[in-house]
Amino acid sequence: MSYVEDTTWVRNFLPEWYAPEEKVQFARPNETIKNASPRSHAELYQRLNGADEIRVMELKPGNWDDGLCASLHHCSMESEIGYDTQRVQYWKKRPMEYTAISYAWGELVYDGTIDCDGHTKVITKTLEVALRHFRHPQDSILIWVDQICINQGDEEEKTLQVLLMGKIYGLAMNTVAWLGEADSKTPGSFDILGEIGVRLQYSYRIRCPGGLTEAQLPPGDSSLWTDLISLLCRPWFGRLWIIQEVVLSENLWIKCGPHVLHWDVVSNGCGRLVDAGIIGWLGSLEEDGSEAANTCQAFRQLMNQKLSDPWYQMSERSRIFTLLKMTQHALCSDPRDKVYGMLAMASQKEERSFRVDYSSGYTFSNLYLDVAIDEIRRIQKYEGSIHSLLSAVEASQFEMTIPSPLPSWVPDWRPDRRRLSRPFGGGRTYTGYRFCASGDSETNFELNPADNSQLQIQAYEVDSIVDISDVFLSPSLSYREAASSKSDLLSCLDLSARLKQYPGSCTVFDAFWLTTVAGVDETGDAPAPHAFAEVFSVLMDATTGRTPSLPGQSYTKRQQLPEGRGRLTPAHLKERSIGTTYSNALSAFQAAMSGRRFGITGKGYIGLFPCASSRGDGIILVSGCPVPYVIRRVGQDQWRYLGECYIHGMMNREAIPADGLSWETIILV
Repeated sequence: MSYVEDTTWVRNFLPEWYAPEEKVQFARPNETIKNASPRSHAELYQRLNGADEIRVMELKPGNWDDGLCASLHHCSMESEIGYDTQRVQYWKKRPMEYTAISYAWGELVYDGTIDCDGHTKVITKTLEVALRHFRHPQDSILIWVDQICINQGDEEEKTLQVLLMGKIYGLAMNTVAWLGEADSKTPGSFDILGEIGVRLQYSYRIRCPGGLTEAQLPPGDSSLWTDLISLLCRPWFGRLWIIQEVVLSENLWIKCGPHVLHWDVVSNGCGRLVDAGIIGWLGSLEEDGSEAANTCQAFRQLMNQKLSDPWYQMSERSRIFTLLKMTQHALCSDPRDKVYGMLAMASQKEERSFRVDYSSGYTFSNLYLDVAIDEIRRIQKYEGSIHSLLSAVEASQFEMTIPSPLPSWVPDWRPDRRRLSRPFGGGRTYTGYRFCASGDSETNFELNPADNSQLQIQAYEVDSIVDISDVFLSPSLSYREAASSKSDLLSCLDLSARLKQYPGSCTVFDAFWLTTVAGVDETGDAPAPHAFAEVFSVLMDATTGRTPSLPGQSYTKRQQLPEGRGRLTPAHLKERSIGTTYSNALSAFQAAMSGRRFGITGKGYIGLFPCASSRGDGIILVSGCPVPYVIRRVGQDQWRYLGECYIHGMMNREAIPADGLSWETIILV
């Protein structure tokens, strides 16, 4: 019997809506629709009347092999939403009960069909299969699905309907998310999500993989963990539009083939994986592990963004720029949707210069520049730091195969989610810990009045890059690979071996391991604990075969015990308390190194640099900003911005001369 076959005990602790065998209830047509006369129009789509009107689809009953048949009905989204702040009441008025569908379109190949009011409409195979699963054998169901209910050939209608997305999902009776057909891994992955939520509800940090069985979870070598990775890597989890669909929906169900799970089980399971520190280990299991880890991190944030919560409805919503930084992992076919897909969740009070426009004349580069300019104006209005803008750029621009049409300082929100780096400087999206590389200097920047694609900043050049590693895509700190020539640690050690001493009072060893975690712990909210040093010391010597591997390397008493008589070795890193420290160090290492390069500067400092960096690039401090940045000269007075960096020994005022900083105006293009 597999580990999770007998889950009776789990179900006894789960809420009543956790019932994977139960079929989700779809909305049924009301009497008005049931009594409506058949439509007969020359065209399938009739013009919508007013900005609040939508179409809903009545999916007619049938068996699996029957052709799909449906009718479209118009209804108004005019609704009333009110609050009584004294009694804290929250109420909505739905114009019509329908089930909203959330799914991944897949490739835009229209090889499926549906008969809609006598018209044969082509649809994607993904949607056709989903509708066959949703269809009831005896009764019609009423659903809203974008591919059919929006005239995709009418750009003006699409623009207006995008503005209604918040209402469409927020006022639906429920929402069903279609993940695709089930496979042999689906039952186990659904069950383990529920089990994680129960087992870890009172746990904080768990060492992995040794501590999993102690928490009564499957052992680290169980196939259930790779089954879970497979589930979280399904295309639906990577879609941009699911973010607002998840946040805005009041009653969301996940459906994979015949298997059904309530969204709260999924989000709770993902959140527990993050909170317990299991996510770092899960991300290192296989190639797709980092993608699953990103999914869990994103859904952990979504748990705090549920707009169906009346308290959240009455609070300030996030700024559009903040939401964009939170959702860089998400994918969409039209790059403009990276912004448009966040509008329903964003604050309606902030001033915006951009518009929802799907016409060919308003490109994604126009839109992204407008968003960046709005952020600059907000920073200037509230006397903030330009770092909030600059920190988003390196995190979103990663090895684009085609050069970006945007200015280098404008965040390009298009890249693949697996190619993201956690900001160093303490952006509010990821971490509250801040450095202060430029000291107490005041922010000073402006757009070029003659050309708003150019940003003028006050900078001070402190160093340059002289040697640098390849980009770390999925950095590993595995004790199993410590002696491997492919070890990520080895490539960093090879670069650092030339250093005999380190600037200031720090040792080369301390500078090395602190750089590989960017000076912070696994949460990113606090300084890295000294306990990490022991883990790195053990792994470094196992990797190089030398003792010590770097000048100034420290050794604990248990590292110095005779071999075979209690000496700490890489194999012990999966055990007890040192296993927890290793797990935390691994999470910090992956967060800092992912999508970056390790390198050495001309003055002998060790650092982590943006993926686009190369030898000869300059390192600057910027007035009012907490971290150093990397730039590249492209003209006499013009520079290309590459991103932020971490340089140990420069992060907390150390690079500021005794007589202060002499700022120079440079132009970023």
